[in-house]
Amino acid sequence: MVKLFVHESRIYQLDNTVFRCAGREVSDRATADEKEGAMPKLRRLTIVTLDPERLAGFYEQVFEMRRVPNPKGEAVYLSDGYFNLTLIPNRAEGKPSGLNHIGFDVAPDEAESLLGRFEAWGLPKPGSHAGRRSFADLRGTDPDGNNMDISTHGFPTG
Repeated sequence: MVKLFVHESRIYQLDNTVFRCAGREVSDRATADEKEGAMPKLRRLTIVTLDPERLAGFYEQVFEMRRVPNPKGEAVYLSDGYFNLTLIPNRAEGKPSGLNHIGFDVAPDEAESLLGRFEAWGLPKPGSHAGRRSFADLRGTDPDGNNMDISTHGFPTG
């Protein structure tokens, strides 16, 4: 049997007395934390849907996700206590529903280094998104054009 548990916002797997964090074998949780360092953390996935309430019901009932209050809009925020799933209404005629963007949390002191990595890939630095989204400081894209939000202050998990 494989056991999963969360400690200080990190998921650990205990399999035959071996701790794993982010797919790496570690001797204990403290070592996992040290090895993980200041790596940007994938924390959000946003899906565009014709019926956010119906889709939210699915994730609540099937995966036991819980709603996170959203006093600012029609989007439905769900969380497992670690990762957030945001469901936003599809208002663009002819646009298919599906993935809208992913969101990363980055330590404030690592943000500038991260932006330089975009340039190393020949991509424009992510632009300011402050004020348009309460949770994202920057918006950028990967080489395939997939949108991503980058936050230095996190996103509510419940």
